[in-house]
Amino acid sequence: MGRDAPPDYGLPVGIKVVTAEDWKAELFRQNVLDRDTANPRARFRELRNGLAARKRIGNRDDLVWSVRSA
Repeated sequence: MGRDAPPDYGLPVGIKVVTAEDWKAELFRQNVLDRDTANPRARFRELRNGLAARKRIGNRDDLVWSVRSA
């Protein structure tokens, strides 16, 4: 799943990116996020920010990618 990262991002070859909306849809599909909670957008934002702070994901513009461990 995903597509090659834009060249101007300077990411390693082979890194795939997805749109934030596609990623969110997959999180709902996998039951990581619950549509029936009071504010699923807030939970998504919390999850995205937490993973980014721990350098598990990268995000720029409307794209998200997994960060590979060195």
